[in-house]
Amino acid sequence: MTAAGYSGTPLAQKLGIAEGLRVFVWDGPREYRDLVAPLPARVRFAKGLDSDVDLVHVFVTARERLDRALRTLRQTLRPDGIVWVSWPKKASGVRTDVTEDTIRAVALP
Repeated sequence: MTAAGYSGTPLAQKLGIAEGLRVFVWDGPREYRDLVAPLPARVRFAKGLDSDVDLVHVFVTARERLDRALRTLRQTLRPDGIVWVSWPKKASGVRTDVTEDTIRAVALP
């Protein structure tokens, strides 16, 4: 996927999706795998969250859901696990109470 204004670095690489990682996508778009393609070798997608997951990409539109997701991740994901949070930009027209400041407040208490 290429678009004006974006670097040539693949999205999977930007997100840290590396060879052999096990990835869990929390409430992400159905076409997630297409969006992050091409993927490094042996990347696997988990159907559920467990301690064997290396990277979680969480999609949220509400602070409450972010808070719940991060509480669950703190209890389940191992300490060296990677977490990415995505939320709609204000210009998207999607109603949300999540901002970059919200992410910091909830993720880094």
